[in-house]
Amino acid sequence: MESLKQKIGWQLSDIGIELLGNWTEAYVIDLARYLIGTGSVALILFGLCRKFSERRRIQQRRAKPTDVKRELRYSLQTIAVYATVALFTMEAIERGWTKLYLDSEAHGTWYLVLSIAMLLIFHDTYFYWIHRLLHLPSLYRRFHRTHHMSVTPTVWAAYSFSVGEAFLMTIFVPLIILVLPVHPIALFTFLAIMILRNAMGHSGVEFHHRGWIDSKLDLFTTVTHHDLHHQKFNGNYGLYFTWWDRLMGTELPEYREEFKRITAGNSTDINSKAAHSTSLNQFRLAVLLGLLFICAGFSEMTIQAQAGTQINPAFSGYWVMPDASALLEIYAVEDADEFRIRIVSVRDPIFTTADAGAPIGASRVDLNNPDTHLQSRPLDGLVIGENFNEDDGRLVDGRLYDPVSGSHYRARMELTDDGLLKVRGYLGISMLGRTMYWHPARPLAERVERMFDGLDTEN
Repeated sequence: MESLKQKIGWQLSDIGIELLGNWTEAYVIDLARYLIGTGSVALILFGLCRKFSERRRIQQRRAKPTDVKRELRYSLQTIAVYATVALFTMEAIERGWTKLYLDSEAHGTWYLVLSIAMLLIFHDTYFYWIHRLLHLPSLYRRFHRTHHMSVTPTVWAAYSFSVGEAFLMTIFVPLIILVLPVHPIALFTFLAIMILRNAMGHSGVEFHHRGWIDSKLDLFTTVTHHDLHHQKFNGNYGLYFTWWDRLMGTELPEYREEFKRITAGNSTDINSKAAHSTSLNQFRLAVLLGLLFICAGFSEMTIQAQAGTQINPAFSGYWVMPDASALLEIYAVEDADEFRIRIVSVRDPIFTTADAGAPIGASRVDLNNPDTHLQSRPLDGLVIGENFNEDDGRLVDGRLYDPVSGSHYRARMELTDDGLLKVRGYLGISMLGRTMYWHPARPLAERVERMFDGLDTEN
C-alpha cells in the first residue's frame, strides 16, 4: 500500500500539473489576444494604409529596432503576469465568488450591451487614477518608467509594462466581476476593445477624422492624445475618454492644436527613407508574427488530427448529476469517432407547480430550448453532449447542452483519482466557466442488475 506521504506527493504533483496547464492556456490565450490586436493594427496602418499613415505620423522621430525588441520583451513578461492573475480569477469563478454568469437570458440582451459600456467607463476611471498615481515620483521609478522608455511608442508597446504595473493593469478584471454581473460575451468584447484601443493609441498614427475634436466624438481620446503623454510624460492620463482629464485639469494645452496640425497632413518627412523603412519593418514584423501564430495553430490541429479518437471504456457508462436530478449515459459512437451523452431518466419526470410556465402534470420536455421547434422533445433519452474526443486521458472539444437554462457550452471531462468525472463547461475559453463532478452510477446499476437476476432465478 502507498504511504500517506506518497499519496500526498501524487496529489500535489497532479495539482501542479493542472495549474501549469491552466497557466499555459491562459498565457497562450492572452498572447493570441495581444498578437491579433497589435498585429491587425500594424497590418492595416503600415501595410494596407501605409501612405495615409505616413501623412498622419505624429512624431518625426522613428522608433528603433531596439525599441521594438524591448517592447516585445516586456509585453511577453506582462502576459506571464496576466496568466498568473488569471489562475486566481479562475479559482474565484470556480468558487462562485464572482458575478460572472453564463446564462445569457439571466439579465437579458439589453443588460449585456449595457454591461460592455459600464466595463469601459469603470475601466477608464480605474486607469486614469492608477495612471496618475503611477506618475508620483516614488512610484514612477519603480513601476511606470518601463512603459515610458517608449518615447516614440509603437503598437507593440501596448503591453510593455513592468511586473508591478502589469499586475495593477490586470487586476481590474477580477475586481470588477466581484461586484458587477458580467457575461463572458461582454467580457470578451471589452477585452477586445481594450487591446485594439491600446494598440491604436501607441501606433503613432493619427487616423481619426480631422473634425473629430470639434464634434461630440471629442469625449473619446485620439492617438494624438496618448502620444503626447509619451512625449511630455505628464498630462493626458485617460484611456478611452477625455472627461477625467478635462474635469481634473490634466489635459495638455497643446493637444487640440497638435491634433489639427497632424490631421492636416503636415508631416514633414513622409517621403524620407527612414519613414518608409520604419513602416515596412512594422508591417513585416506583423506579418511574421501572424505567420508564426498561424503555423503554431496549424501544428496543434495536425497533432490532434493525427492522434485520432480512442475509445476509452473508463468514460463509458452511467453517471449521476451532483444534485441527483438526472441519470446520464456516456457512450462511444465508433462510426463517428466520438463520445456522446444522453439523459437516461430525470428524478422528477412530471412538471409540478414549481415549474413556472410549464404544463402541470405533463411529462418533462425540453421547454427551455431557445429553438421553439425543439421544446416538445422529451428529456428522457435526450442527447445533451456530442463531439467529445479523447485526448491524453480526457474528453475534450465537446458540446454540452443544459436543458435547465437552454444554453450550449463547450466542455471537457476528466476522471479524478477518486472515480468522479470532472466536467468543465465554458463559453469561449475554459477559464470562464464552471465545474461540476458527476458520480458514477455503476454500483447502483450493478445492484439493480443483481436484483433482477435474483427475480429471474426465483421464477
